[in-house]
Amino acid sequence: MTQSKWDSAQIADQSDRVAIVTGAGSGIGFETARVLAAKHAHVILAVRNQQKGDQAIHKIKQQNKNASVNVMLLDLASLKS
Repeated sequence: MTQSKWDSAQIADQSDRVAIVTGAGSGIGFETARVLAAKHAHVILAVRNQQKGDQAIHKIKQQNKNASVNVMLLDLASLKS
């Protein structure tokens, strides 16, 4: 049996869905947010640092000007957050 390699092309259209991605300012969180936005999901980037979140939105919008993304501050170490 051969295994095929999974990639983001196998993600179905995500129109009418909302995705909240933690750690979306960089790394795997950013990549997850970027791909979901490209698949037409409304993506909320949950980040601790507003500036990093804004930079992430700018990068996503450079690749996909119609992306539906916004930033919300979230610190998972804080119960107030």
